[in-house]
Amino acid sequence: MSWKTKIEKNVAEDLEPGETLIDGVLVNPSGHTMKLAARGAGGLVGLAIANRVMKDGEPDPSTGSASRLPNEPLVLGLTDKRLIVWGWGKLLGKPKGFKVAFPLADVAGMETETRKTSVAVAIVFTDGTGVTREAPRLANDAEAFAAAVNAARADG
Repeated sequence: MSWKTKIEKNVAEDLEPGETLIDGVLVNPSGHTMKLAARGAGGLVGLAIANRVMKDGEPDPSTGSASRLPNEPLVLGLTDKRLIVWGWGKLLGKPKGFKVAFPLADVAGMETETRKTSVAVAIVFTDGTGVTREAPRLANDAEAFAAAVNAARADG
């Protein structure tokens, strides 16, 4: 079952009237390996997009929009208006509990980098802050989700 279907089935009440769900993805906090890679070549994906948006260097996840993303497994939903964030029910594997939503105008873009078992997902906001999360490759299409986010930003 796709994340879009799981979102529609379990948390559709969090969508605004007339809002259209485009896609969804599961992301996890960056693990120990990811933190080490952030200082090496693996961290370049987040910095590349951040440098297009800001002039003062690396995005700071402890401030601004990035600080609003909880450091826990999350389901991200893309609509025609917003990037919506829910918690993830580990036991049943479903999105649950609305966390936060960002208007698409607040999202500068998303980039991905494929790894062995996961995909690094860098989310950068227009305020210059950003975070990197990991999306499991199994039953998840982070690359398609990022492309949909970037396309929605271009259209909006």
